[in-house]
Amino acid sequence: MVLCGNSLIVAAITCSSGLRTPTYFFLVNLSVLDVVCSCTMVPKLLEILVAGKKSISYGGCMAQRFFLLSSVVGEVLFFAAMAYDHDMAICWLLHYGSMMSPRVCAALAGAVWGVSTLGAGANSCLMLWLTCRGPNVVNHFCEIAPLLPLFSSTYVNDIMAVVTSSLLC
Repeated sequence: MVLCGNSLIVAAITCSSGLRTPTYFFLVNLSVLDVVCSCTMVPKLLEILVAGKKSISYGGCMAQRFFLLSSVVGEVLFFAAMAYDHDMAICWLLHYGSMMSPRVCAALAGAVWGVSTLGAGANSCLMLWLTCRGPNVVNHFCEIAPLLPLFSSTYVNDIMAVVTSSLLC
């Protein structure tokens, strides 16, 4: 359903020349990120529900965390970009065309994709460098809070989590 709905959004905006505004440009990016987020979680969820296999390898968990984190952070940042776009449209109506040109929108989108990918990459690399105290099999959702107790020293990861949360809030 998510794939079909987001594909329809992308197709409608791409095919209609009346929808070539910054708001719809950011909406297309949000749709793509929503597909990435769903495709990250749903296959493993279906495997758990259908096959009953409830564990995931450490490498699989890190890959899942990278794509989930990058897509979720990207969605939050695109919401902020859309809020900026709406602020420009309301507060600076006469200058809106020059302030939110296609070049500015592309730069904002590139910054969002870059920041979300680099942030998720840095977080995932920090997790990969940790030394595991137990088995490399995770029997639950691959989120940072349940994973950190599996490792011996997580000081740098704790600092990274606080810094990232502070910057995104």
